Amino acid sequence: MNGMEDTRIYEGQRIKVRKPKETTGTLPRMRGERGIVEAEGLNPFVRSFYLPDLIESVTLKSQAQGVSREAQLYGVVLENYHQSGILYHMIGVNGAKFEHYNQANSFWEQVQALKPDLIIISLGTNETVGRYFAGDNFFADLDGFVYHLETHIPHGSILLTAPPDAYRAK
Repeated sequence: MNGMEDTRIYEGQRIKVRKPKETTGTLPRMRGERGIVEAEGLNPFVRSFYLPDLIESVTLKSQAQGVSREAQLYGVVLENYHQSGILYHMIGVNGAKFEHYNQANSFWEQVQALKPDLIIISLGTNETVGRYFAGDNFFADLDGFVYHLETHIPHGSILLTAPPDAYRAK
């Protein structure tokens, strides 16, 4: 009714509402079989599945039979959609720098798919303890990183932390 791609409503946004019809379920319109329901979506990095019952394990299997297909798994998120709360995602790569994330095109689309309200960034240590630290390059990489975040997640808040004190070059 509002042409929205997101389920969140932001300050100052005007939306149309109507009296909800009586429904028996709490899930969006979906397709599926054997009790596992896949939500229909357009984002190539996200596949949402809803399980109506509690489970103890999840197994991923390829649907390709007799054909070797390559697949990429960027991560798995398990959520309890029956309860609200904080959803926490974390990425950590030893040796990563702002410049590495700036060059990873898929990263920006993937983080956008999470639709975060708050992003906490704790980077900078690897840049500052390196042998060839250049302040101008560091600030350019940091500015580029924040620019990408603001472009891909315009309604998300960003919290940047400073690297801890470190002992460098004696």
